Amino acid sequence: MIIYGADSPFPFHTKLAEVLPPLHGYHIPLAWMVSDFEGCPTPELFQSGVPFLISGQELDDILQSIPDMQSIWGVFSGFRLPASEIDTSIVPVAEEPRLWEPNYEIQHPQAECELVAWDSSATFFRSKNRKAMWKFSRAFPSAKTLDDFKTKRS
Repeated sequence: MIIYGADSPFPFHTKLAEVLPPLHGYHIPLAWMVSDFEGCPTPELFQSGVPFLISGQELDDILQSIPDMQSIWGVFSGFRLPASEIDTSIVPVAEEPRLWEPNYEIQHPQAECELVAWDSSATFFRSKNRKAMWKFSRAFPSAKTLDDFKTKRS
């Protein structure tokens, strides 16, 4: 699913504090890898430029303390694994050319889901969890599948 700027009901749809709540806590039990992040304002933890792991609760706490944090670029990969079991040598990137392909797979093979902020103009959400995808599509009726998005744009 993709939320694209022109179709978004939000002035800044790449604010995770607006995107995650409609998933009703889906993100809390997950471990998250944050990579390729550029945002404003940027929390200290995100400033190193090095991918890092964070719990869902820690991510939620950051979003609550900085609700205006906009993700300009970045990949948030969610895992149902303990952090110690996540292969940190695989680092997802926001400017992945395959991101716009309908058969695109989540970049990290161990991840259950992926949120990608793409140049402040699109937010991609993919999940292996059908219920999460359903919640996302219900919460964001303007979100489109890539096929629908490309059909509308052509």
